[in-house]
Amino acid sequence: MKNFRSLFTTLALALIATAATAQVKVGDNPTTIDASSVLEVESTTGGFLLPRMTEAQRDAIVSPATGLMVYNTTVPCLQVNDGTPASPEWNCISGIMAAPAEASTNGTGIVSAYGTPGCTAGSISGTMTEGEDASGTTMTIYANVTQVGTYDITAGPVNGVTFSGSGTFAATGCQEITLTATGTPTAAGNHDYSLNTTPGETVTATVAAAIGSYPAGYVHCDPANPTVVNDVTNPATGEIWMDRNLGASQVATSYTDAAAYGDSYQWGRFADGHQCRTSGTTTANATTAVPNAGNPWDGLFILETATDPDWLTSQNDNLWQGVNGVNNPCPIGYRLPTEAELEAELLSWAGTNDTGAFASPLKWTATGIRSPSDGSFAFGSNSKLGFYWSSSVLSNLAWGLSIQDSDAFNDLDFRATGAAVRCIKD
Repeated sequence: MKNFRSLFTTLALALIATAATAQVKVGDNPTTIDASSVLEVESTTGGFLLPRMTEAQRDAIVSPATGLMVYNTTVPCLQVNDGTPASPEWNCISGIMAAPAEASTNGTGIVSAYGTPGCTAGSISGTMTEGEDASGTTMTIYANVTQVGTYDITAGPVNGVTFSGSGTFAATGCQEITLTATGTPTAAGNHDYSLNTTPGETVTATVAAAIGSYPAGYVHCDPANPTVVNDVTNPATGEIWMDRNLGASQVATSYTDAAAYGDSYQWGRFADGHQCRTSGTTTANATTAVPNAGNPWDGLFILETATDPDWLTSQNDNLWQGVNGVNNPCPIGYRLPTEAELEAELLSWAGTNDTGAFASPLKWTATGIRSPSDGSFAFGSNSKLGFYWSSSVLSNLAWGLSIQDSDAFNDLDFRATGAAVRCIKD
């Protein structure tokens, strides 16, 4: 202790003399000083000992100067502040560096396995939607911890989204970890996210299609100009609809505006191309409602001359009902209206005829119908017939809204008939 006090007394006196001598040496050969040094410490029996402290103690130093050195006992290593007093950046400069992160956690903790068996499989909480910020969505994983310590885990980026989280395991056994999503999904569907650990786990996240986008496999009759999805509200009913028919290139400018007629669907069929007003025809009835499956009737208008024509060999009433209905041709978030919804729309018009139809906020038009017997179009008397499908059925027929020059009402028609579709927002 006496020698220690003597050394620092000498150092203090030497520093006081700095102004006069410009150089200071402590230890052996005090009169021999290297010309390049301001302060020299020489000894063959001892070393130069910097302050030793934990990382927490180091971080408690207020405004540490650039170049300040300490020995970090937490890492452990000799560190220097390569940053600024306001934004310190501590880096190791000694030969002994921090122990490499554990591959199972990217930290100091150790995990024998993630998910099953042993713990619980990972899962996703929250909804991700194509084109929308994924913040608020989380991934929960479970780790079988064998040694407590830190972790730093990510999964992704996949499909524009990364899940990440860090923390400290305070106990062994199965521990829950929450990873938070950042980014914006670029595509709908199922996407696999694998942890950046060994061992790891893969968790599947489902991304919903953007509202207003068209279902996968949708065939647009004019691929360069798919039907624009804009909303219009009927204030009398409060219902929100697309402002034009499926396949229409514009909102109707008159009741007989051909550019606003849109496509002509057989009831319950998907938009596989059969709905195009110039599509070819076939006499081969469909044996399945599944579209685009390589069948000879895909994309063709199916002709049927039976007493109650249906494009399917076996009647199927469970088509087109709701946004998730089988073969729903409407954009995501939209669906076919029910017969009751069409009735409410009809009752809101100033007149139940073609004039009232076009004067309504939805601007209905004379779409005509496509004959199930020969595929030709009929527009009724004075070329004023319009017919719009609903999702409702009765026996072997389906309900729709029929508009004529002097009347308008809900009516039933054959399911093989081609008619217009106006989608309602769910």
